[in-house]
Amino acid sequence: MTAETSVRDFSRSRAFEALARAGYVSRGLIYVLIGVLAFGLARNHTAEHAPNQQGAIAELLEKPLGKVLVTALAVGLLGYAVWRFVQAAVGRTPEQGSYSTGERVAAVASGLAYTLFLGMAVTTLIGAAKKTPPKSIAADVMTWPAGRLLIVLAGLVFIGVGAYQAKLAISRDFDEYSKTHEMPKNVARTFYIFGRVGHLA
Repeated sequence: MTAETSVRDFSRSRAFEALARAGYVSRGLIYVLIGVLAFGLARNHTAEHAPNQQGAIAELLEKPLGKVLVTALAVGLLGYAVWRFVQAAVGRTPEQGSYSTGERVAAVASGLAYTLFLGMAVTTLIGAAKKTPPKSIAADVMTWPAGRLLIVLAGLVFIGVGAYQAKLAISRDFDEYSKTHEMPKNVARTFYIFGRVGHLA
């Protein structure tokens, strides 16, 4: 059995499906929290946490059972990152069929981005355990050899991911993992409205 065959078989397993589902839940939770923080910032002009991924994770940590929630979030982010890397490695899904080279590159970039978010969740948990405020990952990386270059590369990855999300919104290709043909027309219409707004945001 080749490595590619093993990866393809894993991508069809129930465990892999569970990871992917957990990843989608975690991804959605992060962006819901970012939206809540952004609304709070707009309303009060001040906010305890910045409306970004790290702020969303810190906000979640302060809720009841915060450590449990952030741990579950980290597992979900791991699942999403693994799912995207496997998509890039296998190069096809049952829903979409074969991936183009550009789509495989985009899957790798997305996997890297969510690996970074996973790192934020883990460092936030470690900071909570040590009772120290979480540090900015970017600030830590800047102290590494070639840290500035790594930050620039990370910035380029995020620009690429952002451009890809905008492209999905404009083309409506974000429905490739959704069975829109099984939805009632009014549900599909609402799905596309929220999908376009969300991807552009």
